[in-house]
Amino acid sequence: MDTVTAAAAGFREMCTLLGRVLGCLAALSVAAPLAWADANHYVNVLVGERAAGMAGAYTAVSDDASGMFYNPAGISFARETSLSASMNAYRLVRDEYDGRVLGGQGWERTSSSLLPNYFGLTHPLGHGVLGFSYAVPDSVSTDQDQVFEDLPSSIPGVRVDRHRINFNEQDTLYLFGPSYGLALGPKVSVGVTLYAQRRTTEFILSQMVELSDGRFQLSSRYLDVDEWGVRPLVGIMVSPTDRVALGVTVARTWVLHSDARSQVTLKPHDTDEVFEEVLDAGDHRRYPYEVRFGVAVFPNQNWLVSADAVYDSATRDPAFGDRRVTWNGAVGVEYYWSPAWAVRAGVFSDRANTPDVRDGGTDQMEHVDRYGASLSLTRFRRGASLTFGVIYARGKGEAQLVGGSTDIQDVTETSITAFLAASYRN
Repeated sequence: MDTVTAAAAGFREMCTLLGRVLGCLAALSVAAPLAWADANHYVNVLVGERAAGMAGAYTAVSDDASGMFYNPAGISFARETSLSASMNAYRLVRDEYDGRVLGGQGWERTSSSLLPNYFGLTHPLGHGVLGFSYAVPDSVSTDQDQVFEDLPSSIPGVRVDRHRINFNEQDTLYLFGPSYGLALGPKVSVGVTLYAQRRTTEFILSQMVELSDGRFQLSSRYLDVDEWGVRPLVGIMVSPTDRVALGVTVARTWVLHSDARSQVTLKPHDTDEVFEEVLDAGDHRRYPYEVRFGVAVFPNQNWLVSADAVYDSATRDPAFGDRRVTWNGAVGVEYYWSPAWAVRAGVFSDRANTPDVRDGGTDQMEHVDRYGASLSLTRFRRGASLTFGVIYARGKGEAQLVGGSTDIQDVTETSITAFLAASYRN
């Protein structure tokens, strides 16, 4: 049995034992669904100085160092040395679940991360442009302690005095590797990026239940994963006229190596015996094919309007959960009101790749469709630029936080990202 499936089964069994004490004790599996950064969405952190300000609508633009992430065919038009770095990106995410989680009380989960999320360097080489980039398109850091008091129990005459939950999650996805863009003529270019991908996950959930008759119950779950793979990305860009550009890219990640360890520990209320299960395996996550379609229109030298449509294929993955086909879109604008100042803005969608939550089902993955907007301001001076931007997203959906229960919780998620980026061209 693979690590994740066995661990989930073991955790459901643990919840069943605990349910004898607290009548399913909603929240003993709070935050227990397998959360790998945010595997339920594909548009988590927008990267790149110019691209992030335009909501990621960059497939048909990509003419700077951040183009290596969106469409490496575009860097063939950057015939000068270019360096781009998002020096710091701070992201705060808040998930609010309605009051059907624990004794009629709601549940709130927050995560934050502060990290350099993009670095790229391009330089002309031969008839094309060579580059190297580093990107962090997804990162979660959660450290949360919460106490619920005076909850009902299925034991006659006994209540839950306190339910303590300690939850910690560190999960980050890294991409790094070379790119090469080549112009096949004045109107057509091609490019390829070969990313190495690393994903690290550490997940700890500890809970203590104190009963009014003096008894107590302890449970903990630990999950650690180190995953390595490759993500090739191939792109093409066509300019049918001087004012219109079209771009298409295809990418997919293949996992080459994965180490996972899951540990579940339980001390029930009615015994001093401690039950423990440890599982190790190397199951490989299955990633979808991603196809991006982009169009950019340049009405004049001051304005740029671009739009992207992004398709991600379905995946069949018994270990990490099946994912359905998703379509997302983005529209961005850029306006230079002077040679020294530019403003960028955009809107985007980030729809969930999980199935809809169905009535009567159990242990279903969370489904939240998100929509967002971005805004940035850039100052140019002597070949260098400095950009400050903000990205806001909000979504609503449904989840099941309680293992083995048919209860469904309404979810509201909000996130805000502030980024500071700099670039240089010579």
